[in-house]
Amino acid sequence: TMFQQRTIEQMRRDFTHNITHELKTPISVAVAATDAMRNFSADADIERRSRYLEIVEAQLSQLTAMVERILTVSVEGRQAKLSIEQVALREMFEQVTEGIQLSGNDDVTLNIDCDTTLTVAADPHHLKSVVTTLIDNALKYGGRPLTVTISATKIDGTTEIRVADNGCGISREHLPHLFEKFYRVPSGDLQRPRGYGLGLYYARQVIEAHRGEI
Repeated sequence: TMFQQRTIEQMRRDFTHNITHELKTPISVAVAATDAMRNFSADADIERRSRYLEIVEAQLSQLTAMVERILTVSVEGRQAKLSIEQVALREMFEQVTEGIQLSGNDDVTLNIDCDTTLTVAADPHHLKSVVTTLIDNALKYGGRPLTVTISATKIDGTTEIRVADNGCGISREHLPHLFEKFYRVPSGDLQRPRGYGLGLYYARQVIEAHRGEI
């Protein structure tokens, strides 16, 4: 019907707008870092140059992960392509939380509970993107002031990563649908942040590709 067609077109526009907004952030950070090296004599300082190059590398890695994420959620039946290596979880958690803190979330407390020696065999880009997605959900819907705790433990060879917050939670009837493509928990509050029901769908795709459970 015409109504259905308009709804599909709106979803496409929303999806494109959301992805474009996400892509702009790492691009702008990478541009700022290269601009600093070029115009503020950072290139002459070996330590500062190394730091800026690390920032650029991290942002390019994030862009790569985003492109793969777009393909994963937009192409039906496509699984995430994994490049497995040993990932130091605490270091990864610190990278994620550092970016959130730099974005000015002053009323958010981020805690990490993870041994420095704990590693897991995983794709670092995809796993980092999943953890970022879970924390981002807490930031969007958890209210303020907000406390988010990211933890990881290994028991009998199985690694469990947990992202917990002190938000209002989700009604039990919605839990079975959380990982469905385009599903969003209904809300009558028009001021709530908009989402497109792809983050947790993507997270499930990635974790199942690792032969894990979410």
